[in-house]
Amino acid sequence: MDMFIMRKVNVWHLLFVPLFSILVSPAFSQAEPEVLTLERAMELALQNNIDLKRAQNNVIAAVSNKRQAVMNFLPNLNGSIGYTVSNGTNFDNNSGQFVTTTFEQSSPTLSSNMNLFSAFYNHHLLHRRENELESSVYALRYSELIVRANVLLRFLNVSLDRENIKNSERRLELLQSQLEREEKRESVGVASLENVYNFRSQVANQKLTLVGLENQYKSDFLALIQTLQLNDPENYVLQDIEVQVSAEDTQVEPFQQVMAEVLENSYNVKSSFYTMQAAKNALKVSRTSYYPSVGIGAGIGTRYSTNNDGELFSQYKTFTNNYYGFQISVPIFNNFLVKNQVAQAKVGMFNAELNYKQAILDITNRIQRDYLDLVSSITSYESALENFEAQEQTFNFVQTRFDTGATDFYTYLESLNNKNNAEITLINAKYSIAFRNKILDLFRGMSSTTE
Repeated sequence: MDMFIMRKVNVWHLLFVPLFSILVSPAFSQAEPEVLTLERAMELALQNNIDLKRAQNNVIAAVSNKRQAVMNFLPNLNGSIGYTVSNGTNFDNNSGQFVTTTFEQSSPTLSSNMNLFSAFYNHHLLHRRENELESSVYALRYSELIVRANVLLRFLNVSLDRENIKNSERRLELLQSQLEREEKRESVGVASLENVYNFRSQVANQKLTLVGLENQYKSDFLALIQTLQLNDPENYVLQDIEVQVSAEDTQVEPFQQVMAEVLENSYNVKSSFYTMQAAKNALKVSRTSYYPSVGIGAGIGTRYSTNNDGELFSQYKTFTNNYYGFQISVPIFNNFLVKNQVAQAKVGMFNAELNYKQAILDITNRIQRDYLDLVSSITSYESALENFEAQEQTFNFVQTRFDTGATDFYTYLESLNNKNNAEITLINAKYSIAFRNKILDLFRGMSSTTE
């Protein structure tokens, strides 16, 4: 019995240990979070964005509509064949009298029709579809641009949050080291208990500030993940990026030059322009219904019946007939339907013209804001760089005096705050310059990459 139990335990040991080793191996452990670079974020956003997919579908539909407009210039071709079994009294052509019987018959036909004139309906319709296709293509490009711009803005916010966290952590580390130093000095009777309490208060306040900054980072990072239309923020971490501002980055062209380049390359303005042109052609299409139309047609047919003598193909050959002709259709009165359609088309054209003007106004307003933000960032950066260098020197001097007891805690704290605020302003300006230059380049058509 004991031997049996030992063998059973050994068997479970041999099975369980390898299985446990597999389950705890790295392959089965939780995957490492994916590092989100700016390039990867752009790729994911363009891949997942629903508005972008909708714009792509609109292009496909516009291509199909244009193809159909081209096909309208060709004649149509229709074939038909019928088969009937009749049981009853019918007139017999061979005997010249009515007979009661059951017979079969069929009548295949082939016909074609073509429109010769319809007040250039097909031409106007083709131009309309071409304009709609151009508009949908530019709308797709504009959607891509907006996705890229939104990712840049989200990335800017998250990057600034993380830099602010780093700055807050450095401040907290400095205050904690100073607190430990003052506690040691107070324990030997060199420093006052007031300084210890003051540093404890500042450490607590800084921890609270750090928590707030971390919460802001989580909120902005979630907004970035939602912009990329991903599911779980825990599966991603942001790449550390180092932003350097060169002399070229602080040189900005005059606003009129920037605005002219934006208007020349604006996908939204071009899309609105071609939508306006399509609306004008839609008006022309509606007006063609006022005019007569001319068409021609031709066909060939035959018939077969068991009442007639001869086999199937013999009768088909004997009874073959063809026809051709033309038709003129003149609109006289249609309950003002055409007039109403023309009025509706005019309204559509007027709205399209207004949308075109609105597109120019929207892009102008946006570029004005982005340009002003960039200029403000450049001005702030130049001043903040000078201010930070001065505040850093001042703080180093005050810290030395405080360590030797030559100045009080409040002077030290004021200098530290001034240094930290100057560093935050410098970081914000530096990142703002880098990212807003990229955004302006996107709208100017100078760059479609994230380099």
